[in-house]
Amino acid sequence: LWQIYQASLNKKEEKQFTYATDIKEEKLTGSAIASFQPQFSPDGKEIAFLEDRTTIRVLNLKSKDVRTVMDGKFEYSYSDGDQWYQWSPDSKWILTNYIGIGGWNNQDVALVNASGNGEIHNLTESGYTDTNAKWVLDGKAMMWYSDRAGYRSHGSWGAEADVYIMFFDLDAYERFRMNKEELALIDESKKKEDDKEKKDEKTGKKKDDKKDTKKDEKKEEVKPLVFDLENCRDRIVRLTVNSSHLGDAVLTPKGDKLYYCAAFEKGFDLWEHDLKEKSTKLLLKNVGRGTLFADKKVENLYLTAGGKLKKIELKDSKEKPIAFKAEFAYRPAEERAYIFHHAWRQVLDKFYDPTLRGMDWKGYETAYARFLPHINNNFDFQEMLSELLGELNGSHTGARY
Repeated sequence: LWQIYQASLNKKEEKQFTYATDIKEEKLTGSAIASFQPQFSPDGKEIAFLEDRTTIRVLNLKSKDVRTVMDGKFEYSYSDGDQWYQWSPDSKWILTNYIGIGGWNNQDVALVNASGNGEIHNLTESGYTDTNAKWVLDGKAMMWYSDRAGYRSHGSWGAEADVYIMFFDLDAYERFRMNKEELALIDESKKKEDDKEKKDEKTGKKKDDKKDTKKDEKKEEVKPLVFDLENCRDRIVRLTVNSSHLGDAVLTPKGDKLYYCAAFEKGFDLWEHDLKEKSTKLLLKNVGRGTLFADKKVENLYLTAGGKLKKIELKDSKEKPIAFKAEFAYRPAEERAYIFHHAWRQVLDKFYDPTLRGMDWKGYETAYARFLPHINNNFDFQEMLSELLGELNGSHTGARY
């Protein structure tokens, strides 16, 4: 049964897990329900995780108390790993997929209070599919994907989507809409103010007597986010110029450029959209589809796709593989046994009829498990697992390899 564990380095001289020789593991949850997909809060004090695949819970690392942040009835899991949520920069809120007005197959995006007080705001309410929201611009906005403007998934064959941004702060919205000339004037004015402030500090003349002398410490302090949600749907901007089959996307900290993976023809390509110049250009062909993230200065992008790690240097659009080697003891027989029992439990947890139509599911587990010692390849294993699932006489069940 999946539970949440924390791994930590046991030796002070070792700084990375990659080459660590001594790792300590601590079990953090001990429920009788599957718990997985953990995320540390940005302040490192708590861990959010999924319980029973759709319930968002939070564990306080100091007190070990666990609280429910969003009930599982507001989400639907078709397969493990299909849920999405993300902590806010101030560790007080969570953005997540949400069953709102569109039903389980047309999700919305919700803002959830991480305290567990039940406060949930449905942000999108579009009736289309809105998913995978990310915090951007220091928490003053969110970026997400929606199929409201592209080809719809009427036949369950996939839809085309776009990247959108919603602003929780009016000032951030107004700044985002400014052109290059307007921004340059504001930045120049701010620079003059900063220069004058520094000059006053040097001569001992305080512009503001209440100014905190511990300036450096204040810079690192994360202020609680304040949301203007009343008119947030009026502050939505479509960031991509063409709907497509989307991969992942990254918005620069200044909000001036969007990098995203999209498939218009064959394979996923990397694109750059300059939001101030209103220009879009192709950077690289066939980079693959996967998780995309950037370094702090957005000089490089990193992509995990096709089981590989890639570094993309934006300056000259060069793609470099990140080589990594790790050894492990591969035990195929034990792996097949684990998959078998995991699939059996998945049915027990997720089949639409909790009584499994009166079947003796435990008896079927025992009956089919006796074949495991005699199977030495995954093709035969797939056939056996499909036979087991076929006993349910239910649609969309089976195994493949």
